[in-house]
Formats: sequence, C-alpha cells, structure tokens
Amino acid sequence: MIKNRLSIVVLAAACLQSACGSNSNTSNTGSGCVDISGTWDVTQVEDDTQCGGGKVTTVVTGSGTQTGCSFTVISEGETLTGTATGNQFSGSFTESELGGTGNGTFTGTVSADGKTFVANSSWTWQQGTTSCRGTTVSTATRISGSPDAG
Repeated sequence: MIKNRLSIVVLAAACLQSACGSNSNTSNTGSGCVDISGTWDVTQVEDDTQCGGGKVTTVVTGSGTQTGCSFTVISEGETLTGTATGNQFSGSFTESELGGTGNGTFTGTVSADGKTFVANSSWTWQQGTTSCRGTTVSTATRISGSPDAG
C-alpha cells in the first residue's frame, strides 16, 4: 500500500535530484536548476515493520517534469510535488489506497554529475482508527536523458 506511494516519492526525488545537480554541462531551465527530463531506475527499501510488515526492496522506473525549481511526478495515478535547491530536494505526498491514507515527506541529494541520487522518506499510514509509521530509502540512476546531453 504505502509502497506504491513511496515509489512516486522516489521517482520524484530522482527527477529532482538530477535536475538540480551541480554539473555545469547540464542544460539550465533558466531558474538555477538543470533540466530533469529523463528516465530513472529507482531502487527503494521500505521499512514498514511498525505496520506489521518488514523490509521490502522494489525497483521502479519513472520520469517527471520540472518548472523552475518545482517538480511534479505522476506515476500509477499518484502525484508527488516538491522543490529543489542546489543539489538538495524535498517534498511531500498524500495518497489514498485500499481504504486508507498515506502521508509522507522526503528529502534527498543528487550526485555532483546529476546521474544518481539518494532520498529518504518518512510516512504515516492510517486506516480508520489504526495508524502506523515507516521509512523508505531510495537510490536512483538515470537511464536516459543524460544531464550532460544539453
């Protein structure tokens, strides 16, 4: 359940991280952040032990868009939004699935070459009067749309 939401977070983070890397060869959007268009492979490790699960690793592929230093990622019907400053990014998400609601925040850092990133998210899942918390660590590698292609 929250795993899909975290996939979106990871994808958004991946797009944002590459968009705001410090690579001077990357095309600029005109607002101090580089262009984030491209496709990413994202591996995420979700820890939902408090929710009765365990640690689960998933791999997803995704892409996103950016205007200035604001980004949006839409994947599997879910939307994630955030902002970038230099090579750092952050944002939040809210999703509804299977009768419950997930809310979370994420932060991350893109590599100096704009081709990889690491992001951390914390989230809460609530269904009726039951709630639990978890975390996800995501790593991503750009697979197309190289940041130095511009």
